[in-house]
Amino acid sequence: MNTYHCHVRLGGNILHTVPRFLVTEMELKLLRHIHGSDAVVDIKPAGETEVSERQELVRLARRYGPSENDPNFADENQRRTGRQLVERCFGVKLDDFDDWLNEQLETRIQREQIAATEDAQKSPTAPKIVPPPAPPPPEPEPESAIADAILGGGAKRARAIE
Repeated sequence: MNTYHCHVRLGGNILHTVPRFLVTEMELKLLRHIHGSDAVVDIKPAGETEVSERQELVRLARRYGPSENDPNFADENQRRTGRQLVERCFGVKLDDFDDWLNEQLETRIQREQIAATEDAQKSPTAPKIVPPPAPPPPEPEPESAIADAILGGGAKRARAIE
């Protein structure tokens, strides 16, 4: 599939032009569909890429839907917008796209859980898990304490009498 460099006039507005690099023929068609037939200008050949039409359609659906960093990514209706756009523009049905969306959402949730765990462990305010200190070894008891324990305090009285 051929690739191109071009400029895209966002919404067809000549004052809002952005460069795009290594755009496939299919992406050029999609950009025209989104921004208007005259919005893609200065198209120059850039080379070729080894990608099937099916792979390119799925890539475009991913790219032109909300990113996985978008807070709306978890909203199923928002996630489908890229797919619907590609299906409408190219007249195709992307059956395997739902599987990809679910896989991406699961991966994102796992990454967030791992990151939260790592952040909690690195946080200076996080409680550190420190084993309790070992109890000090018992001090030897003086003979009078042993006698008090055996005699029930009688040793103190005997000393007091002396």
